[in-house]
Amino acid sequence: MGLPELLVLIGFLLLALGAIISLVAFLLAASRSGLSAAGLILIGPIPIVVLGKEGRFLWLTLALAAALMVVLFLLLALGVVWPWTRSP
Repeated sequence: MGLPELLVLIGFLLLALGAIISLVAFLLAASRSGLSAAGLILIGPIPIVVLGKEGRFLWLTLALAAALMVVLFLLLALGVVWPWTRSP
């Protein structure tokens, strides 16, 4: 195994470790008393934990995140925005 393969393996292990730590933190925060709503939004490798006393805030946040992902997907699918090509 060469250096590039080793670095990729270390990157995947760090990504998995970060996901596990985020999941544990989310479960511990959700189990605290006084909270009635909790959510976890994963945008790539970046976890966003949303906690609240009212469920409306959580649903609004999740709906907003889902709407933004749909808009981004449509912009990419229709060719309006394509970050990998450079226009002349």
